[in-house]
Amino acid sequence: MKNIKFLSPSTLPDSALLPGLPISRVFLGLGIRDFRSAAQYVRDLPYGPSSRYDDSLILLREGQGNCLTKHGLIARLAAEIKLPIFRIEGFYRLNDSIVPGISATLSPFKLSWLPYNHCFLSCPWGYIDLTEGNCNGKSGLITDFLAIYAVPVEQTNLERRAMRLEFLKSILDDEPQFSKLGLEGLLSATDACQERMSAACALALS
Repeated sequence: MKNIKFLSPSTLPDSALLPGLPISRVFLGLGIRDFRSAAQYVRDLPYGPSSRYDDSLILLREGQGNCLTKHGLIARLAAEIKLPIFRIEGFYRLNDSIVPGISATLSPFKLSWLPYNHCFLSCPWGYIDLTEGNCNGKSGLITDFLAIYAVPVEQTNLERRAMRLEFLKSILDDEPQFSKLGLEGLLSATDACQERMSAACALALS
C-alpha cells in the first residue's frame, strides 16, 4: 500500500506557453498564457465522460472530462514545453468509504471491495489531482493506493482495459473472493461500478 500526499495545483510552475506548439496554441487561444493557469482551468472544467480517450484535446472541445482526459491533456502540455510532469495511474480499494453506496453494485459479485484505478499527475515535488473538488462520485480525495504506475499521456478504452486486466492478474490469488470470481468476473464488476459512478456524476450535474 502506498500513501500519496497530494499538493495544490498552485505548486505547479507558471512556465510560459509557446505559440509555435500545438497544445500551447490551443490554450493561448483561450487567453491562458502559462502552465499553472492551464492546469487550474482544466481542474475547474466540469467532471464527466468524454466521447473518446485517445485524444485528450476532446476535453476542451466538449467542455468536460474525467481523470484520464484532464490529466492526459496537462501531461501532454507538460511534455510539449519540457516540464517533468507525467500522468500516473493508481489502483485503490473501491468500497463504500470511497463511493457511498457502491457496495450495492459489488454485492452481486460477492465482493467486499474492488481494485479500481484513478489517474493523476506526478512531478519531482509530489503529486497533483486535477479532479479534486470535482463532482466525480467519490467522497473525497483518494490517498491510499495498492500500486501506482507511470502511463502514457493518453490511452484508448481498450488499452486501459488491458492495463486493468494485467493488474487484476497480478493480484488474482491475493484474496479468495478474487480468485473465486476470476478475471472475467472482476472485469464485469469493474464495468458495473464504472456505470454506477458515471450515472451518479451525470445525475449530480443535471
